Amino acid sequence: MTIIGIAFATDRNAFRRIGSPKFWLFSIIILLTAGSLLGKNAETVWGIPFSADGLIAGLVMNLRAVGVVLGIALISRYVTREGLFDFTGRIGLGHYVPAFSTAMGTLPRMTAVLKEGGSVKRWWHWDSIADILLLARELALEPAGRGENIYGITGARKGGKSSLLLEIADRCKEEGVRYGGFIQQFFPQEGSGRPSYYALHLTTGETIEVARELEPFVYQFSEMGFEQAGRWLADDIPSAEVCLVDEFGALEASGQGHYHTVMPLLQSYPEKRFVIALRKDRIETLSLLLGLEKSRILDIDGDESEREPFIQRIIGKCN
Repeated sequence: MTIIGIAFATDRNAFRRIGSPKFWLFSIIILLTAGSLLGKNAETVWGIPFSADGLIAGLVMNLRAVGVVLGIALISRYVTREGLFDFTGRIGLGHYVPAFSTAMGTLPRMTAVLKEGGSVKRWWHWDSIADILLLARELALEPAGRGENIYGITGARKGGKSSLLLEIADRCKEEGVRYGGFIQQFFPQEGSGRPSYYALHLTTGETIEVARELEPFVYQFSEMGFEQAGRWLADDIPSAEVCLVDEFGALEASGQGHYHTVMPLLQSYPEKRFVIALRKDRIETLSLLLGLEKSRILDIDGDESEREPFIQRIIGKCN
């Protein structure tokens, strides 16, 4: 009851946690079950025995459940990351702070990847707990923020992200800025007319298929294509000042596609300037994975006057 009083006095929003219809449904079930199974001197109501003692016991259980829910809500709000680290040091476990810090930094990114993995389960599934542990290790070894050398371009599907990357490549060429990477193009398949998607190497003009649509929203992906695009990028990076990548979407948000070839390069070359096309329906997850702040993302569906300053931010720092 003390926790309930504190919650009411300090954080009324905590009561939203107990506003769920499911919570109250379970509370009623607990109350009725306790009344029919617990206590003595039961009286029959509609053919079901109920005991006053049992109903009181069920009511106490529900009050305790409310207290636990509100207590957790308060703790999650008021126990800060810094407070946890201070407490850890006071009880003599300060040497664990780096591990706790890494775990707390990795957890939201891990949650995002697992959530995306479930949302694309038609072509992705977690084979074993080993897959999850390896992914956690990979995320933990990658810093959440990678400095100010990664930029994102987002917008509606087929809205011009690849065209803007080509424009940036042309501007780099005009201003003598070395560039590399690949963009994505699509062509209709013979017969069905469904799109096939190809990676185009910007410096050699080579292409390789990375995906094809088999039926609406069902795709077949080419690991060979992703690996080749990654090799092109790896070959370009040593001499390039600006690296262009197209694109990161649902596949990369779940740890597949270009993820395994591009992410290590981002980590190995933090001084290089990367511009990555990002699917708009996965922008939150991808921003989290890339450590990408909103100030470094251009939404091409927005104000067109923002494009030139965005390009200048990328190319200007290379001159």
